Amino acid sequence: METFRDRYERMSNDELVEIALTTELMPEAKVILMQILASRGIPDLAPFKAVVVEEMKREEEVRESKIERRAKYIRLRTWLLLAMAAFFLAFGAYKMVWPDATDPSGGSTMMVIGVGVMLFAFVTKRTALFWQRHVLYRRAPSRLKGEGNEGI
Repeated sequence: METFRDRYERMSNDELVEIALTTELMPEAKVILMQILASRGIPDLAPFKAVVVEEMKREEEVRESKIERRAKYIRLRTWLLLAMAAFFLAFGAYKMVWPDATDPSGGSTMMVIGVGVMLFAFVTKRTALFWQRHVLYRRAPSRLKGEGNEGI
């Protein structure tokens, strides 16, 4: 049967550091791993951890910039839909104040369309913002063992 020591001794330094930083190990496996790292001249994992934390910060910055870029698009789309709704509402009000003999609805259809477009704009904006933050660009789980993303 393969022991922890045999398995870890066949691994590269990078693989061992990755396991040490990202995996919850049994106590005896952790002791063996730290011994092998020390024998290879890597007694301290702090520099490696700093690199991983820096990568996670960069990934978070990219995520936030994508969210902001998409949020600008969502705001523009919402404003365009609201402008359309305002047009329908204004045209419907105009038709109600000055009715046309050929239009039996008297503008009420335009008012309903305007309200519908307005509701559509608000619902799609809220849905899109929720979708992008919590599904499309959701925060990845921390790669460091025992740590969340709260500090990033």
